[in-house]
Amino acid sequence: MSANEEKQKKPSMPRREFSAEFEAGAVKLVLMEGKSLPQVARDLDLLESALRLWGEQTKTD
Repeated sequence: MSANEEKQKKPSMPRREFSAEFEAGAVKLVLMEGKSLPQVARDLDLLESALRLWGEQTKTD
Protein backbone atom coordinates (compact mmCIF):
# COMPACT_ATOMS: atom_id res chain seq x y z
CA MET A 1 0.00 0.00 0.00
CA SER A 2 1.40 3.38 -0.95
CA ALA A 3 1.73 6.33 1.42
CA ASN A 4 -0.90 8.20 -0.58
CA GLU A 5 -3.41 5.38 -0.10
CA GLU A 6 -2.74 5.35 3.64
CA LYS A 7 -3.41 9.10 3.84
CA GLN A 8 -6.75 8.60 2.13
CA LYS A 9 -7.80 5.89 4.62
CA LYS A 10 -6.97 7.98 7.69
CA PRO A 11 -10.25 9.23 9.17
CA SER A 12 -10.43 12.99 9.41
CA MET A 13 -11.28 14.86 12.56
CA PRO A 14 -14.84 16.12 12.67
CA ARG A 15 -15.14 19.84 12.02
CA ARG A 16 -15.74 21.75 15.22
CA GLU A 17 -18.32 24.51 15.37
CA PHE A 18 -18.14 27.53 17.61
CA SER A 19 -20.77 29.99 18.70
CA ALA A 20 -20.66 33.57 17.50
CA GLU A 21 -20.00 34.63 21.10
CA PHE A 22 -16.96 32.36 21.37
CA GLU A 23 -15.55 33.62 18.07
CA ALA A 24 -16.10 37.23 19.08
CA GLY A 25 -14.44 36.65 22.44
CA ALA A 26 -11.41 35.05 20.82
CA VAL A 27 -11.05 37.95 18.37
CA LYS A 28 -11.45 40.43 21.22
CA LEU A 29 -8.48 38.87 23.02
CA VAL A 30 -6.31 39.64 20.00
CA LEU A 31 -7.69 43.00 18.89
CA MET A 32 -8.61 44.72 22.14
CA GLU A 33 -6.49 43.05 24.80
CA GLY A 34 -3.30 42.97 22.77
CA LYS A 35 -2.59 39.25 23.07
CA SER A 36 -0.78 37.63 20.16
CA LEU A 37 -2.81 35.63 17.69
CA PRO A 38 -0.59 32.52 18.05
CA GLN A 39 -0.88 32.65 21.84
CA VAL A 40 -4.68 32.98 21.82
CA ALA A 41 -4.94 30.16 19.28
CA ARG A 42 -2.81 27.89 21.52
CA ASP A 43 -4.69 28.87 24.67
CA LEU A 44 -8.08 28.15 23.08
CA ASP A 45 -6.91 25.08 21.11
CA LEU A 46 -7.68 26.71 17.75
CA LEU A 47 -5.95 26.85 14.42
CA GLU A 48 -4.32 30.22 13.84
CA SER A 49 -5.95 30.33 10.41
CA ALA A 50 -9.43 30.03 11.92
CA LEU A 51 -8.76 32.83 14.38
CA ARG A 52 -7.26 34.99 11.63
CA LEU A 53 -10.36 34.41 9.46
CA TRP A 54 -12.68 35.36 12.31
CA GLY A 55 -10.71 38.58 12.79
CA GLU A 56 -10.94 39.44 9.10
CA GLN A 57 -14.68 38.77 9.11
CA THR A 58 -15.05 41.05 12.14
CA LYS A 59 -13.25 43.88 10.34
CA THR A 60 -15.50 43.60 7.27
CA ASP A 61 -18.74 43.55 9.30
